[in-house]
Amino acid sequence: MNPSASLDYGFSNFRFYVSDRLHYEQFVGYQEANTIKTLDNSIDKQQKKGDGDFNWTNNNLNYGVDWFINEKNTLNFFGNYRTHQSKMSDFEFDSRHYIDEVFSDWEQIDQNNKEAGNSNYFSLFYKLKIDDKKEITAQTSYYDYVGENFNNFLHHILDITMVMKQIIILGKTSSIITEPVPTYK
Repeated sequence: MNPSASLDYGFSNFRFYVSDRLHYEQFVGYQEANTIKTLDNSIDKQQKKGDGDFNWTNNNLNYGVDWFINEKNTLNFFGNYRTHQSKMSDFEFDSRHYIDEVFSDWEQIDQNNKEAGNSNYFSLFYKLKIDDKKEITAQTSYYDYVGENFNNFLHHILDITMVMKQIIILGKTSSIITEPVPTYK
């Protein structure tokens, strides 16, 4: 979704304007990472896969006024307010660790992230037209940004001996955990 709108209105010595643009997206994302480390004769390999819901919103508002004081003097005020928010929710990773091709560690990670912020920008501009070839201009501006980032990770570290017993008993490459899994925050 990407709607936008603008309004421009002028009369006599003034011109007012405002515009706004909104952008929103939501989708299911997938991430996969494979890390291999070698040290001496040992190979350390980690496979990490996960998916979850993503969405983000951006909004951009511009506004201002031009004041044509007379034929030689112009004053302009411009403002911009921008907000953004992004979320990654219910992102579930399955991470398996192998040392020298031997299954050694298994983690399941639930991750939720939220990032949000807003900014303000203000500008004041003055122009003095001396003649057709000469002018003097001056401008001052101010910018401010405030943002927050929240991350929440929930790790389930699975007992590898229990996993291996289930694989051997069931004769499968996947496992079924029948005991409660310890949870660490």
